[in-house]
Amino acid sequence: MISLAPPLSPDWSLPGAVTTAMPPLAAAPQTRLLALLAAYGYEYQSFLSLADRAQVWFAQANEGAVVFQCCQQVAIVTAAPLAAPEHWAAVTQEFLTYCRAQNLSCLMLPVSAAYAQIARTCGMGLLPIGTSGYFSLPTWQPTGDRAKKVRAGVNQARKAGITVMHLAPPAKLSLPTQAAIAELCQVWLQSHAIAPLDWLLALAPCQWSAYKHYFLAYQADGQMVGILVCSPFAARQGWYLEDLIRRPDAARGVNELLVVTALQSLAQTGAQLATLGTSPLAELRPESGQFPRLTRLLRWCYRYGDRIYPCQSLHRFKTKFAPTFVEQEYIAIWPPRVQGRMVQGLLHLLHPGGWRGLCLTKWQKFWCPLVTNARS
Repeated sequence: MISLAPPLSPDWSLPGAVTTAMPPLAAAPQTRLLALLAAYGYEYQSFLSLADRAQVWFAQANEGAVVFQCCQQVAIVTAAPLAAPEHWAAVTQEFLTYCRAQNLSCLMLPVSAAYAQIARTCGMGLLPIGTSGYFSLPTWQPTGDRAKKVRAGVNQARKAGITVMHLAPPAKLSLPTQAAIAELCQVWLQSHAIAPLDWLLALAPCQWSAYKHYFLAYQADGQMVGILVCSPFAARQGWYLEDLIRRPDAARGVNELLVVTALQSLAQTGAQLATLGTSPLAELRPESGQFPRLTRLLRWCYRYGDRIYPCQSLHRFKTKFAPTFVEQEYIAIWPPRVQGRMVQGLLHLLHPGGWRGLCLTKWQKFWCPLVTNARS
């Protein structure tokens, strides 16, 4: 069983867009939330409930909690309720009653198929949003044709002299290691045509470090060239391979070596599952949700929108590690119709500037260089 027992320790801050501020929860609710995460953290992103600015609603009739952010009168929920599966329906109904009283709409994302069926019985609409591949750690091995590119990458990295250091929880990061991680994250952000995102997508590699596994890749001269940070979803004895960062000029195969080392090391600790998280918009089936037209639009975005967000590239990268099984992921929506404020709230929560800020960032990061190159 994965333990969340290590004592809380102060996190450190990175400059700029890399967020590591401690969540502003009072001590008692924080302790209660940690206990619920240890017992009922089912979704892979459940540990992100501890993210900055989160609000926590505690159920009255059963033991459970819902962690959410409120934006544009929409309660955007991190994951399925932190409750025993047999109480998911009752806790969800109680939370939706709270939302109704507060004049709030509700989005829960992403949620697994197991919880999605419960949400549907509670009157929520379901929109398929992607898939997540899971590795059964006791049996997974990078063998066969499916994983041949992974093996090639691992071999390339090892031939280049790349080594991986594993820091297990409660991890203690030295000041030089903290500085190296900060520098690596800033270089990575500057090299990618994406804006620093907020909340669930914020880059916060050292937040709640006492509960995480760290895999640090170094080249022969001692420079850090990659990191992989893993956070727990304890109810399934699993680990979410959350932050995978590689220096742009690093040797080929660093990411593959980090992931394979992590999966093999986590298996040795007795963990049962691991995942690289959701592949957005991948393998959408209109018949699996209640919004077939919107699902078809999202499928079109997946096929033709890789320049805006690399959904296809991300999916190819994750599937090449040959996950043991795949689960459909959903957005659970209440009321069961897509409202304008839901879209606005989600955009504002993921990007501080909302839709305008996202478009401006894409213009600055992607289109401006193309225009400049064309003129020159």
